[in-house]
Amino acid sequence: MNKLRRVVTVFNKTGDEAIVEEIELSDFDLILMQQLFSVRAENPMYDCYEITPDIGEQFRKRYGINFDFNKFIYFLEAYEN
Repeated sequence: MNKLRRVVTVFNKTGDEAIVEEIELSDFDLILMQQLFSVRAENPMYDCYEITPDIGEQFRKRYGINFDFNKFIYFLEAYEN
């Protein structure tokens, strides 16, 4: 059985769009994320969602991730292993 991974994918804002880092999220709270991203309750959030500075503050509080929105673009993504 495949496991669903939730990650924050970090991209360079300037230059090439290469992935800089993937930060795995343990203890993913789907209900909280649906609220943060204004997603309907029936949506399992398998798509890619951009993390804005406002949402980034909530991620920082929950996961301890420090964002640099001047240098990088961040997305919440889901992958199956």
